[in-house]
Amino acid sequence: MRTLVAALALLVCWLVPGPAAVAAAGATSWATSWATSWAADDFRWAVQPSSASGPTGRDYFVYDVRPGQTITDYVGVTNLGTSPLTVNIYGTDAFTTSEGSFALLTADRAASDVGTWIAVGTATHAIAPGSRADVPFAITVPADATPGDHVGGVIGSVSGEALSGNGQRIKVDRRVAARVYLRVAGPLRPALQFDALDVAYDNPINPFAGGGAEVTYTVRNTGNVRLGAGSRVSVAGPLGWTLGTRGKELPEVLPGSSLTVKERFEGVFPAGRVTATVSLTPRVAVSEAITRATGRWAVPWLLAAVLAAAVAGVVVTVRVRRSRR
Repeated sequence: MRTLVAALALLVCWLVPGPAAVAAAGATSWATSWATSWAADDFRWAVQPSSASGPTGRDYFVYDVRPGQTITDYVGVTNLGTSPLTVNIYGTDAFTTSEGSFALLTADRAASDVGTWIAVGTATHAIAPGSRADVPFAITVPADATPGDHVGGVIGSVSGEALSGNGQRIKVDRRVAARVYLRVAGPLRPALQFDALDVAYDNPINPFAGGGAEVTYTVRNTGNVRLGAGSRVSVAGPLGWTLGTRGKELPEVLPGSSLTVKERFEGVFPAGRVTATVSLTPRVAVSEAITRATGRWAVPWLLAAVLAAAVAGVVVTVRVRRSRR
């Protein structure tokens, strides 16, 4: 076939809110709505929380709700380009990628959580250049909705065609979204767990130069609230001899999502068994810190070989002297 038909979903979202928004579902962050530009056809549009009469200054849709409650609101879609746009508006679920980024389900994946609670009255809107459509939608919380955070987004999607790198025409679904943070009343259960922890060691040729130790760990949010965390990773040798330590702030992880982190330490002396310890302090006051450790042998083989040869030489010398007596 000369014409390749494919689906390409491009999603543009703003940054994850800070820890303050984790502690209070009603909080909003410093982010603003985001518009994206497509150089090939100058399609540019913004999606943001709005009202019947225009934007309200909110950064995200943030709600505290009860099971069975229905919320009505507006999403504003502004055509910032020079060509008319036909925008399809719908809701979907969010998740945290393994690298720690906020993401929404692609168009070919069906929502199963808050995305299914969002109903847009009129989903398709033709918007003239420089104009805005303030579109009403409703969020109906199921009566059996589980307590805690349910996160998703309201998407403004524009479909069309574009040329691929080899000049073939492909179908393209371009998307811009406004986030939805919804907290259902009930017991909150912040919890993180380690799914995996490993330490690898690159044994150096010159043991005095030290080798590289790489600590890889995976953290899963097993609770019902979104969580950030402070991380402290340390690498130690025998008897607790510290070979390296590092601290950092981890990005927010949504309930049910996991995050994989790699920390590399250079110049680690091969002191024998190397133990990696990771401690996490979730950024919610009611949650406790968790720690996990693992180890790997880091043997200075060259130095060990020299010592073994020296010991062997001493043994041979002693035996020769004894045989001469």
